[in-house]
Amino acid sequence: MEAILFAAPEPVGLRRMCNILGINDSRLVSAALQQLQADYDADRRGVQIVESAQGYQMATREMFGELILRLRGKKRRPPLSPAALETLSIIAYRQPIIRAEIEAIRGVESSGTIRNLIDMGLVEMVGRKDVLGRPPMYGTTETFLAAFGLKALEELPSIPELRARIDEQVRAEEDTARPPAPAVPAAPEPSPADDEAREPAADGSATPVADEEHADSSTPGAPERAEDDPEEGWDEVAGATDGEDGSEEDEDGDGEDEVDDPDDLEDEDEDEDEVDDELDDEDDEADADEDARR
Repeated sequence: MEAILFAAPEPVGLRRMCNILGINDSRLVSAALQQLQADYDADRRGVQIVESAQGYQMATREMFGELILRLRGKKRRPPLSPAALETLSIIAYRQPIIRAEIEAIRGVESSGTIRNLIDMGLVEMVGRKDVLGRPPMYGTTETFLAAFGLKALEELPSIPELRARIDEQVRAEEDTARPPAPAVPAAPEPSPADDEAREPAADGSATPVADEEHADSSTPGAPERAEDDPEEGWDEVAGATDGEDGSEEDEDGDGEDEVDDPDDLEDEDEDEDEVDDELDDEDDEADADEDARR
């Protein structure tokens, strides 16, 4: 079987393999092919046994594709465009389907894209729809199944599975593009001096740590503040009271209190007498007015 697959230019079906080997039990041949396939996969050889819709075929592994292209002097075929992939997906899941239905789903004209897929051998015309004009209907080919590693159209993933895969791929891309979170700086480790300051004293009482900005006045080397003398305080109060009673300070700076001039005292007495006379006159006028009203 290994030699037949190696020499065959195209996939070999199970029935044809039985005919070549002269074995009527297809289950025995199928089990042998699956065992051969498992052996190639276990050894991770450069070639593998691939089962497609057309049968079994020996092919190189995908990881060595670049080496095969160098051997043949060819370049890798460019991938399908987004428009081609979209159109091919619609045909694969809705086949047989006409061009008008494809364009109704996509919302754009698709005749050129369908023609390119036909030229690539992925899509073919599978009949005509029994409506006015009898438009052609399109479906996928055996080449499509072989290109995507499918044995039948039933192996296509369902729409919910596709959505789950797309969501998972989008989340993976977002996680890759998301910048890493900034590192949180670690808390500084306490120094041995801090540990010694926090250790309790021998008698069990904690030793307070003095703050440099709020140092206690009782620290060694600081001058002690004398207690207030109560008598000295009363003398200060008495001195302040005497100053408020009107004893004027010496403005000349000669150390002697100023004495009022006798002439100034007489002038002040005369002014007071004039004010008293004016008040008496006003009282007399008020009494006269009151008598007149009566």
